Amino acid sequence: MAIRFLWSVFAVVSFLFLGGFIPPEAHAAVTLEVMNPRGEIPAVPVTGIMPRVNELAGKTIALVDNGKSGADYFLDALEEVLKKQVPSAKIVRFKKPRGTIIGTPELYPKVAQACDTFIYATGD
Repeated sequence: MAIRFLWSVFAVVSFLFLGGFIPPEAHAAVTLEVMNPRGEIPAVPVTGIMPRVNELAGKTIALVDNGKSGADYFLDALEEVLKKQVPSAKIVRFKKPRGTIIGTPELYPKVAQACDTFIYATGD
């Protein structure tokens, strides 16, 4: 009973002192500016990455599963959408062995040779 009373008092005081007497126009006039505490960071030069493909029609798309639970469900749904939207694209699937941090060293060169572009899915 005492706790309910204290919460009621707190609610009334909060309303009166924190927002009850401020007209609605004042609320609309508040502008907040969010700043990035890290500042401007120059982009890291990336090497060894092929440019993006402009169009998926007629391309081979690799769907790479990271081996965690849930990634395969996402890739199944994505494959269905891709087949509907880009019927001329060929879809190939790869799965990283479960329990490996990076995967086997031969997996990624195989993916690169088998496709024009890829989508890597993370599960969990």
